[in-house]
Amino acid sequence: MQKGFTNIALIIILVLIAGGVGYYFAKQGTKEESSQVKQEEPKEVPTGPFIGSENYVPPPPLCTSSIAPWIKVLSPNGGETFQANGQVPVIWQSCNLPTPWVVVSLREQNGSDFLLTDPETIDDGNETFIPSSNISSGNYKIRVGHAAATIQQDLSDNFFSIQ
Repeated sequence: MQKGFTNIALIIILVLIAGGVGYYFAKQGTKEESSQVKQEEPKEVPTGPFIGSENYVPPPPLCTSSIAPWIKVLSPNGGETFQANGQVPVIWQSCNLPTPWVVVSLREQNGSDFLLTDPETIDDGNETFIPSSNISSGNYKIRVGHAAATIQQDLSDNFFSIQ
């Protein structure tokens, strides 16, 4: 009986030793794998109209019924280049205008305006125009204004070019 007990104890000890050795090597493999984990490359810092960038333009205020009317030209807002006879998309936001109409015009560097839309253009936030032959190559800004008042208006922040 004692011989059987000794054999069982010996088997248990061998199993424990084998398990311990297996555990040790498994841990070593995990350490090596963890040291070989692919490190993330530094992420590229985004550029564009973000806070802190030179092109950052803060968003217009939220439109609530308690604030004064406003218009904000979003695009083109400066630095873009468009081709003569090509499309120029104009995008703006507005709030609390007294009527639902705006006027979109093209302003030259010298301050002259070319009317691009009918004075009763619906204030839907976008309009596309094609520079005609009477508009020469140069630098311009977009002006979006309320059709009945010059108070609610906005210009592109910087000049864009038509070539």
